[in-house]
Amino acid sequence: MFRLKNFLKKYNLFMLFIIVIILWGFFGAITSGSFLSSRNISNLFRQMSITGILSIGMSFVIITSNIDLSVGSMLGLLGAISGILLRSDVNAPLAIAITLIFGLIIGAINGFWCAYRKVPAFIVTLAGLLAYRGVVLYITKGQTLAIQDNHFNYIGNGNISPIAAWIILVVSIIILILANMKKLLHSRNENEKKSLIMNLAFIIIISSIFVYWMNGYRGIPLPVIIMMIITVIASYISNNTVYGRIVYSIGGNSEACKYSGINIKKYIFLVFTVNGVIAAIAGIINTARLASAVPSTGVNSELDAIAACVIGGISLSGGTGAVLGALLGSLIIASLNNGMSIIGLDSSWQNIIKGVVLLLAVWMDIATKNKSN
Repeated sequence: MFRLKNFLKKYNLFMLFIIVIILWGFFGAITSGSFLSSRNISNLFRQMSITGILSIGMSFVIITSNIDLSVGSMLGLLGAISGILLRSDVNAPLAIAITLIFGLIIGAINGFWCAYRKVPAFIVTLAGLLAYRGVVLYITKGQTLAIQDNHFNYIGNGNISPIAAWIILVVSIIILILANMKKLLHSRNENEKKSLIMNLAFIIIISSIFVYWMNGYRGIPLPVIIMMIITVIASYISNNTVYGRIVYSIGGNSEACKYSGINIKKYIFLVFTVNGVIAAIAGIINTARLASAVPSTGVNSELDAIAACVIGGISLSGGTGAVLGALLGSLIIASLNNGMSIIGLDSSWQNIIKGVVLLLAVWMDIATKNKSN
């Protein structure tokens, strides 16, 4: 008997990839190919990098059955902090380091109240959404702060040269093959070998197409490279470390974790703390991309990050989902935003369509869980 839950669980990432292809094909057709130009795709990925990075941190929070409504305000606050430091003649590396420390502190504050004071994450982060936005308006006096540091601004606007992009791709492919060689040689299951080979081939083909596409316009944007590095690290942590397994276990069955002697408070605290650091990275990149600290930056960014996670298959009830799914969810949202803007669709309709997409994604999550039960 066909089981919808098993199908979606097994092929979720593949389905998300198909949705991206359908969206790109649709917008490419109605824009006479302008949507699919190297320049537009490059700009699309540069724009999605902020939501993508935020969704990576958010994915771990949601997997533990929590939520963080403050990441948009953290994005604005931490971006403003970096801007103020740079305008105070602090050099770029030191300004970045200080901003990351502030991100860690703010994330730790959220984590402390959620984990050790047992205040619901919804309330803690809703308070953060309001308070951090208020701090942004206070320290910037409600004014946009221009940044003249070209080295800092390069973080948000720079590109990896085409030659460097191909070199990085080749090195990455070699590392990927070597990392899977032992499993490939020692596996006695032919189906497992074929599946691994097909997965590697798929990754290599898609990566090559991506680099070729990006190289059609200045090369790969630096924010995209940073986003990919964070994705690889986060995926490795979630799939191959004790920390990752415990995070999933907390979301899946916190009572069982408690009786197993796992310090749930510590891990929830760490998840929110790391999320603060990731929000700092996103804030730095966004401020560098705009070459200014804008007080309104990050408004509703938390909604995009949450939507990306849900669309990407991360369950709001916790315990399931993948970092790569959140990234593909971010790409779907960015594709909708970019495509609808190009065809001149009114912003009100853009919000309506994104709301419907989010509702359908949550409904699918609930439907598959009910079917399983």
